[in-house]
Amino acid sequence: HRTSPGIAEVALPDGSRAVLDAESAIAVQFDGQVRRIALLRGRAWFQVAPGQPQRFEVRAQGGVVEDISTAFAVSSDATGVQADVEQGQVRVAASEGGGWTWLQAGQRATFAPGGRVQRLADQAPDRIAAWRQGELLLDEVGVADAVQRIGRYRRGPTFVRGDLSQLPAVNAAFRIDRPEQALDALAGSAGLRVTRLPMGVAIVQVGARR
Repeated sequence: HRTSPGIAEVALPDGSRAVLDAESAIAVQFDGQVRRIALLRGRAWFQVAPGQPQRFEVRAQGGVVEDISTAFAVSSDATGVQADVEQGQVRVAASEGGGWTWLQAGQRATFAPGGRVQRLADQAPDRIAAWRQGELLLDEVGVADAVQRIGRYRRGPTFVRGDLSQLPAVNAAFRIDRPEQALDALAGSAGLRVTRLPMGVAIVQVGARR
């Protein structure tokens, strides 16, 4: 199952639900021993059907997020994997057979391939996977990362030109069904210039100094 650029809900064979963010993909493997999801890219939220004898696990970048009857989100990108628990409990390992880190509702953790699980600051459960409700919440996010996250919802490609790493981190909330408005708002607040070209192409760079 994959999405681009919209969000999609997937009914899983056991009655569980998965919601895929834009530019995301999963592979589903259910059998008599395990309910397994491979998160190939992007982000997905899962609400796991209880009362099943098989464990429910999400694999990404060599690590495992295993459900203990709950609702949780997993994201995978170039920086690693992040797990956020909305309800119940999960356990996370950075590699198969590695030590487990247990997470409760509102708790989050991340890991990179070959690394170890690291806890992140807790977050209110109703803010986890807010993209399912049409909101993109950015909390202390780098500007280049913010551009990339908004670009996920655009219909054309989004490119960053130049180094944006010295710009202050972003705290903002945008509607994902209005990505062009979100990109313009980010540009206005961060001092960027957006150049739009045919075929939906957008080039983002630091604006000219006054």
